[in-house]
Amino acid sequence: MKRGKWNGRNILVFLIFASVIVFGIFWIYFIQSNLFLFDSINARASSSSQADISFTIESEVPTPTPTPVPAAAAASGGGGGGGGGAIAKKTIPDFYIDQALIKVVSKVGESFKKSITITNPNNEVLKFKAFSSLSKMLSISEEEFEIPAKSEKIIFLTFTATEDTEPDVYTGKVVFETKYTRKEIPTIYEVRSKKTLFDVSLNIPIEYKRIGPGDDVFFQVTLLNLEEIGSVDVELEYTIKDFGGNTIKILNEIVAVENQVSFSKRIPLEGNISYGDYVVAVRARFESTVGTASDVFSVIDINEISLSPSYLRFFSFGIVLIIIFLVIIIYELRRRRLKNIIVRQRKELSEIDEKFRNKKFAGREIENEINKLKNQYALLEEAYKKGYITKQSYEDGRNKINSLMNKLKKRQ
Repeated sequence: MKRGKWNGRNILVFLIFASVIVFGIFWIYFIQSNLFLFDSINARASSSSQADISFTIESEVPTPTPTPVPAAAAASGGGGGGGGGAIAKKTIPDFYIDQALIKVVSKVGESFKKSITITNPNNEVLKFKAFSSLSKMLSISEEEFEIPAKSEKIIFLTFTATEDTEPDVYTGKVVFETKYTRKEIPTIYEVRSKKTLFDVSLNIPIEYKRIGPGDDVFFQVTLLNLEEIGSVDVELEYTIKDFGGNTIKILNEIVAVENQVSFSKRIPLEGNISYGDYVVAVRARFESTVGTASDVFSVIDINEISLSPSYLRFFSFGIVLIIIFLVIIIYELRRRRLKNIIVRQRKELSEIDEKFRNKKFAGREIENEINKLKNQYALLEEAYKKGYITKQSYEDGRNKINSLMNKLKKRQ
């Protein structure tokens, strides 16, 4: 681009190009970070040695999981005479739980009690059954109970690691069901040895929380020497587990640690692994001490990613903002062009007049210049009507344009 040619049109092109780039970055970032995924749960648990758990749960409004309606309920809609009345659609009573993921950390020989609130928003009493696949180390305060209509109930879960419990990361589910609906809460129970010489943490970056079959599970591990015992070799065992308690993969290595070490790991998944939620866990063993850490990821069908309604609204809002932004830019450039039309036209008319006097026009060029003058005339009128120029400036500009147009027409 030549010096002095940074005009309104070039500015507009640049701004449009910049907007497209910004929009592209916006799109790629959210797709890569999987924030558009429907019903995504970003559940993290941070804990201290006292097993204080903090949850951050992001999810859409819980969707009920329907179970077959009992035959008696189905039969109640039968009968009827010749009137042919409409069939009423029956809503399946649902319930809500204030936890999407449970993660508890404790040491061997310790217990930890956690509360869960269950809400019954319906107009009828709901009878519940509760159980867990971690029954040997998890007890539920009430395995059968009722919640009155429009009420809620607190249930306590007690996690216990006996002296015989092997330090490890245990996975399972806590299940609550009624005759209508069944809901499962993924559960992680990290058990560490009574004494730990190394604090270990494991984190999966958000962009790797959702991966496809055959992809690598990418995570970061940090080991911190708590006792300042110098450089030692720590045995690390990585496992990938599902919430059915099954171990999918195991990997072992030895890492030298003096004060602190951080590194990244990749574990490839099989191409035929089932879709669902999984846990990647690490055990850091040194002599008789064991530290544990874990994080959650999901295996999804990357070819069938659906967009969450909330993010669709957010995405649409972003598009509207960009459109408004471009309209404002176009309007502002147009306004400035009309306000400065006298200066611009004086220059352009002077150039056309000079070409005319030097006889530099030939054939098709004259027609092109006449069209330019017609466009200048239209801009002049618009500027005058909108009050950007005075009547005298408008008449002077119009006379100059008409004069040049007449000269060019005689030359055709």
